[in-house]
This record gives sequence, C-alpha cells and structure tokens, in this order.
Amino acid sequence: MSQTIEQQRAFYAYQQTNRWAKEGQELDKFKTLTPKIPTMILQNGLGQTLSFLLADDSKAAKQLYNFMQNWLCKTDSKEPRPCTVYKAGELIEQLISGNRDNYMQAQQETLALFNWLKKFVEAKL
Repeated sequence: MSQTIEQQRAFYAYQQTNRWAKEGQELDKFKTLTPKIPTMILQNGLGQTLSFLLADDSKAAKQLYNFMQNWLCKTDSKEPRPCTVYKAGELIEQLISGNRDNYMQAQQETLALFNWLKKFVEAKL
C-alpha cells in the first residue's frame, strides 16, 4: 500500500528534524527560523525567501535551504519524491529560470511541507 503525499511530507520532515536534533548544532536558530519561513514565503515569495536563507551564514539556514531543495528537486536518492517540481540541480537557479506554474507549485508544496516541519521542530527541538 502506498503512502499519501501528506504522509510522505510528514516522514521527510520527521527524518530531517531527528537528524538536526542529533547533530545538536544551532537548535535555537532552527526553532526561531523555521516558523518564520512560511510567513516569509507568503509575504515575499519563495525566491526571496530562498535568497534570504542563502545569504544567512548560519548552518540552520543552509540546512533549511537544503531541506527544500532536496524535497523539490530530483535527487539521486533511492526514494522518489512525488512532489518533484524541478530536475536535479540548484533550486534557486531553477526557480528563477523556470515558468510561473512550476514556481507556484514549488511555493505551495513548500508551504505544505513546512506545516509538518514546524510541528516536528517544536516537538523535537
């Protein structure tokens, strides 16, 4: 039996949160930055939010960027991502050079994914 997209989002967010908790670095930064990301996306757009994360020197910001990139872009991972919007590569480059439909799909998918991530970061970190 296959999983729903919601189950897959939840599992991915849960795995990543557990990994960050085990690493134990910048946990306070994760706790403050994670709930802000959806608001930033809604106010400024996904592209601006990704640019903000790239400009931030913290490990937490880099991990959150990679979290989105690994979910939205085709990777060499053995598990296929049902929500892949872009081919393998740098997310920000594909986002700014892609079409409007892909941009909107990526933005909606990221917001849905962060619903789960916020819950797990609050519970685990």
